Amino acid sequence: FPSPNGQFYYTFREGPAAFVVLDGAEDKPDNSVEYSGYAHFDEYRAEELEWLKKAVKSPEFASAPVKIAFMHIPPLKAHDAWYTQAWLAENFLPVLNEAGIDLMLDAHEHSYIYCKAGERDNNFPIIVNSNKERVDVTVEQSRILVHIYDASGKETHTHTFKLK
Repeated sequence: FPSPNGQFYYTFREGPAAFVVLDGAEDKPDNSVEYSGYAHFDEYRAEELEWLKKAVKSPEFASAPVKIAFMHIPPLKAHDAWYTQAWLAENFLPVLNEAGIDLMLDAHEHSYIYCKAGERDNNFPIIVNSNKERVDVTVEQSRILVHIYDASGKETHTHTFKLK
């Protein structure tokens, strides 16, 4: 997929909102049998982390009144977190917390999860969408509206997040 910087992770700005699109890579350790010795995702994530630290401090991102993050794998801290999820929570989450993210949207779990700000060391709400639902997000002057719909078009979840 083409991106502004040629990477699978990047930032962009749309009006008052700045977005950071992150790539957590694969969910298993590099030495997992599924990768046949060809995986280097730990190194990739470490490079992305260094990029992220700089990207969220860029004037375009840092000055935005609204900041939204996207990543397939949710960086949720949990006692039963699997390899990449734990790594992302330990490494990406502190950077995102410091950056003042207002909302994070994730997937991977194949089910809806809502994690309130402060619930798992996250300073911002995290919504993990199911693989069978659609998320519509609207950014307004004082709030972010999230509506989630099933395949029939029925609204299943709604959230309103007041902006700081």
